[in-house]
Parts: sequence; C-alpha cells; structure tokens
Amino acid sequence: MGQTLERMKKYSNSMSQVDREGDGDDNIKESTEEHYQRSYKEVLLENFQKNESLYQVLNGHEMDGK
Repeated sequence: MGQTLERMKKYSNSMSQVDREGDGDDNIKESTEEHYQRSYKEVLLENFQKNESLYQVLNGHEMDGK
C-alpha cells in the first residue's frame, strides 16, 4: 500500500495528491484556461432565434426585415 501512495505522489499532477508537509512552496500558483468554439448547430439555433428560415440559414442569407 505504501508503494502505491508513493507512486501517486510522484506521478500525480493533482494538487490534492501533493504532500503538503513543510515544502515551503507557498508561492505555487494554479492557472486554468478555457476555450470555447461555437458549433455549426449553435449558429443554426441562434439564427432560428432571429426568425430566419431554414433555407436562409443553410444558404448563408440573412433576413433584411422583409
């Protein structure tokens, strides 16, 4: 069991697995990045919410208020 815990501490990148006893590394910072890309389905849905027809959406035509 001790070997398993040692391997977890050695190879884990989770902060919950890091030994917190007296390392003195209080200036460790964790950062995250989030990326978002709209899908084709989301664009279609957004255009339908603008009351555009399926033909106009699929052919890339925008409504001119007509």
